[in-house]
Amino acid sequence: MLFMATDNTKAIKELLEVIKNKVGKIEARQGIQSLEIRSTKDQVSVLNEKLDELKTDLNGVKTDVKGIKDQLKELNEKADGILEFAEGVDEDLQDHKKRLTRIERVPVIAHALNK
Repeated sequence: MLFMATDNTKAIKELLEVIKNKVGKIEARQGIQSLEIRSTKDQVSVLNEKLDELKTDLNGVKTDVKGIKDQLKELNEKADGILEFAEGVDEDLQDHKKRLTRIERVPVIAHALNK
């Protein structure tokens, strides 16, 4: 009986060593995974900060673009006004040319203009 008890004790000790070894590996794996999770959280935090900065920069760009669009609209309105004015001047010039042509047809005035 003593011999069987020793064999059982030995078998139990071996099983306990195997279990202890496996538990140690599991704990080591958990430790590594915890470090990886912490590292990933840190990286996500840094990325979030950078995204916040980019969002702020993009808001500034959006404001700048809106200002430029407003300036372009204003410039287009001024250009339209200038074109309308130029068309009016061109019409006035055409009218003056017609009048001058009529005046030049009058012989006395034509003679005075040619001197």
